[in-house]
Amino acid sequence: MGEDQAYLCEGYFGYYKHVNPYMNIMRALIEMGRAPYEVMELIRIKDKKDKKAKRSKQPQL
Repeated sequence: MGEDQAYLCEGYFGYYKHVNPYMNIMRALIEMGRAPYEVMELIRIKDKKDKKAKRSKQPQL
């Protein structure tokens, strides 16, 4: 493998870029003595807010 060649393929880079924020949240939850699965509820809350914001930006007919 050449020096300028990455060890992980591009797909792995994309995966780790996607999960990194969630892993950071889970780490913070663990540090606070909370369960890491609580990240799922935080994601649901964020998704609801995002959907609501998207609906409010749609033009009214």
